[in-house]
Amino acid sequence: MPLIFEVKPLTMVGERVSTIIAHNYCRGYYSSRIVGHSAMAVRSEGESHGFRILIVEDDDEMRKLLLDELADEGYEVSAASDGEDAIGKLAQDRFDLVITDLVMPRLDGFALLSHVKNSHPEMPVIMMTVFGDRSSLIESFQKGVINYLCKPFKAKCLKDAVRKALGEFRDIL
Repeated sequence: MPLIFEVKPLTMVGERVSTIIAHNYCRGYYSSRIVGHSAMAVRSEGESHGFRILIVEDDDEMRKLLLDELADEGYEVSAASDGEDAIGKLAQDRFDLVITDLVMPRLDGFALLSHVKNSHPEMPVIMMTVFGDRSSLIESFQKGVINYLCKPFKAKCLKDAVRKALGEFRDIL
């Protein structure tokens, strides 16, 4: 007998589905019965969520760490080394979330945030910084970030922030 969960949007690989009736877990796969659709297979461990994340970080080691951490969670992840590089990637590809450093050369996180909110107003942005202070925190939220992470942060904090951001993004689609 399937378990009944609350009705929520869900992203399938390559398709957005708005209503789920029930989930079943069997042999590492979730199957769902969807109103108006037949049963579909949903992500199992290590497979793609279907969400695309752009990480914008000027520190090479931190950028690689973030890429690896989120790729291991099943997200499709791309990276940019600064805001200008990120604007180019945003023009070429579709992303569901931007995670950006605040202080970067050429174009900082606030300038990138402004560009994202002008060109993709519904796209969530997570700001991260090692130079966190009260004024940058307040300014970040006033300008539209969905979360603010002070480095160093634990991997769990990053994963929770990403899940929350993507969950809220999914709800507005």
